[in-house]
Amino acid sequence: MGQARRREAFAADRIRAPRIAVGLLMSLAAAGCIGDGSIEVEGRVLNHAAEPIAGARVSLEIPERMGTLETGTAVDGEFHLFDLVAPGDYAIPLVVKAKGYKTARLDIRTSRENRVQVTLSPTGSVGASTIAHSPEPGRH
Repeated sequence: MGQARRREAFAADRIRAPRIAVGLLMSLAAAGCIGDGSIEVEGRVLNHAAEPIAGARVSLEIPERMGTLETGTAVDGEFHLFDLVAPGDYAIPLVVKAKGYKTARLDIRTSRENRVQVTLSPTGSVGASTIAHSPEPGRH
């Protein structure tokens, strides 16, 4: 009978711990602590003729993850990345690659909304690939 009660107490603790963690996370979110710890980047990848590039690889090199967060562009060249990061105002490298094009890089600030337009130059061309912040939200 003693072991049965210990098992019940252990099971109750296992249920209680996640509830406490969820409650703590909700409290932090309400206080604004979690909202400061995210990064979001969206944009469009185009070629030098302003045509969308589908299948380009777009990545954020996030130090806390000791790796990268990566996505591909859609048929219209659009992409969207979001992740939780350490709170603060600092830069995270955004890298855009596509076969047959030069790689583009830009440091993205964690403290702002990031809508970018990427223009990739063909490999072997004189011009460099560029990433610029887009003043308008939404599609171009």
